[in-house]
Amino acid sequence: MENSYLLAGFGGQGVQTLGQLLTYAASDANKFATYLPAYGGEMRGGTSNCTVKISDEQIGAPAARNYNYVVVLNLPSYNAFKTRVKPGGTLFVNSSLIKETEAQEGIKLVCVPLAELAAEAGSAVVANVIMFGFICAYTDDIDLDKAKETMLKKMAYKEQFVAINTKAFELGVKKAIELK
Repeated sequence: MENSYLLAGFGGQGVQTLGQLLTYAASDANKFATYLPAYGGEMRGGTSNCTVKISDEQIGAPAARNYNYVVVLNLPSYNAFKTRVKPGGTLFVNSSLIKETEAQEGIKLVCVPLAELAAEAGSAVVANVIMFGFICAYTDDIDLDKAKETMLKKMAYKEQFVAINTKAFELGVKKAIELK
């Protein structure tokens, strides 16, 4: 198994953290993983993206032309990357910010209402953790217990957010099971 991910959104939406969490969790689950960020001048409101690969075997290159899963959190990223999904792949869209969506033929479109879920979790800043839980539950690439353990370990330096991150992760998992 080897799956590739392209994650994109505004700088500040936690796209890089989402990519790192996927990579760390895959590694903690004894899988091979790569993470390739693309940001810089794009931070703080511009677009930011990264690629992640998760595999049971060694990975030859971190990037790809097209991806099994493309996650877009804002309209500019949707417009830029909606055509980068492999045939048979999945396009995850933040339906809170991207209202009119479509996917190419042979691509599965999954709309995730991140703002609504974040409000339910109690904070707008946990949308990336919601998406992390969602991706892990939807794709089955990473064991959910291991993913949650990794997220809590990596986010522990913000102790005041442990409970809210836990709730956010669980809401993402719940929504993925609903939409699967």
